[in-house]
Amino acid sequence: MVELRWTIFFVMLQFAGTEQNLSYIMARLGDEVTLPCDNVIKNQNQCTQTSWFYTGSEGDQTAELISLGQIDESEIAEDISNRLSVTADCSLVIKDVTYKDVGHYSCRQFNRAGQQQGGDALVVLSVIFIYEKQNGDQTILNCFVFTYGGCEHTVQWLFVGNFNDVETTTGYCSASVTFPTRYLSQKSKFYESLKCNVTDYRRGETLLFSTVTGQNVSYIMARHGDEVTLPCDNVIKNLNKCDKTSWLHSPKRGRSAELISLGQIDESEIAEDESNRLSVTADCSLVIKDVTYTDAGLYSYRQFNRAGQHQGGDALVVLSVIFIYEKQKGNQTTLTCYVFRYDIHICEHTVHWLFDGNNNDTETTTGSCSASVTFPTPHPSQKSKFYESLKCNVTDYRSEKTLLFSTDSEGVAEGIDTLHPTLSPWWWIIIVLVGLAALITAVVVVKKCI
Repeated sequence: MVELRWTIFFVMLQFAGTEQNLSYIMARLGDEVTLPCDNVIKNQNQCTQTSWFYTGSEGDQTAELISLGQIDESEIAEDISNRLSVTADCSLVIKDVTYKDVGHYSCRQFNRAGQQQGGDALVVLSVIFIYEKQNGDQTILNCFVFTYGGCEHTVQWLFVGNFNDVETTTGYCSASVTFPTRYLSQKSKFYESLKCNVTDYRRGETLLFSTVTGQNVSYIMARHGDEVTLPCDNVIKNLNKCDKTSWLHSPKRGRSAELISLGQIDESEIAEDESNRLSVTADCSLVIKDVTYTDAGLYSYRQFNRAGQHQGGDALVVLSVIFIYEKQKGNQTTLTCYVFRYDIHICEHTVHWLFDGNNNDTETTTGSCSASVTFPTPHPSQKSKFYESLKCNVTDYRSEKTLLFSTDSEGVAEGIDTLHPTLSPWWWIIIVLVGLAALITAVVVVKKCI
């Protein structure tokens, strides 16, 4: 006779066996911010037992910013290192905060033997960006939160003044206020009456941000495979072949790269197949040929004076890429129109299909960043004509621009499984369950008695 006795112990795993401190910080674009190190070892000599690490908003490879009290210039670019410093209590100071500073920061302590001491103190930095867009006799101010991971912020506009016709919205990570453009004749006074109210509900902290705009933002949509020109709204006139200008690209995933360095394509930063698609116009706009979904992202146009110093604020361009793909199942075909965008956590586009035809069996959907149309698979001889009757209508409500994208049967991709940047809700559930399983281990003790 065999008796099995099972004793199950559920043990919660601790990362490195240590406890970690976590702080959430918000800062406005262009401001200076101090990230606290809550686990600092006291009485250090110039923070020689402290290092700071950074992971970007899309989980980029971690970079060491501060190595035992010193800025690690081998890990980071000069334009970043020049903005960093460490205080007497080993907090990290970042000057002239940019959207690229959004992410996860770790303050790590070491003993005199060079061994890690205790757990990291963690800081999550979110950056608030306020920008202005004029549309005829109306002006729109948007308050947007660049954040690490999913949206954990609510945003609303507060208006205290006697101006009429002012409409405000409230939303997650983004909110807008619309008012007559004529109020800009009293811009300073009017803007003083507006505040962007941002709440980080992970810690219940609310901050008010004054309304000062300084950067230009353009929103551009292009279809996968097309050519697109990204404008530069703040170009310095009379430049010699754009030799005082640079273009940088921050994709939705991965690190930022300098595409154009002082008027020249920077082949040390980008792959050859990408550099072959780039060029610069006479007015320093950036041209991208044969656009792909990887081109979606945030582009920064930066100018320098003759001394090589950064001149003024960057002109920003957000590029979204429209991709249309086809799937057949039985005698039914589905076309999906999808928007690849800079922030995969927030959709600021509406998509719907327009059908100019007599087929009663055609079903269309409308959605945020994705919409589909399903119809009986047409005969090959009729396919081209039928596809001409379909248009994908995409609206970017930040710029209030709407574009129609034709459905060329030869330009429609078959499937998107290897391209799709997001996962279905069921996959997210599986990922969460797997993550929980990683945190809990079951120790099974089997005792045999014969």
